Amino acid sequence: MYKLIPSGNSVRALFVDYSKAFDRVDHNTLLNKIMAIGVPKPVVRWLFSFLKDRQQRVKLGSHLSDWADITGGMP
Repeated sequence: MYKLIPSGNSVRALFVDYSKAFDRVDHNTLLNKIMAIGVPKPVVRWLFSFLKDRQQRVKLGSHLSDWADITGGMP
């Protein structure tokens, strides 16, 4: 059952699904676009801190590749 919200009040909700949101998206391009559409600066800073300085490597059997910087996609 739904409850009506009295006039003049509002509800804010944020639902985030990261499963495919950042596949093959350059992190700098993403941050520039969200700043351009007016996303609040604290949110932009949070996303920047989440995406910066990411690295990955590949393990195949007992062999490991060197670490590589990630500038796109989702960690």
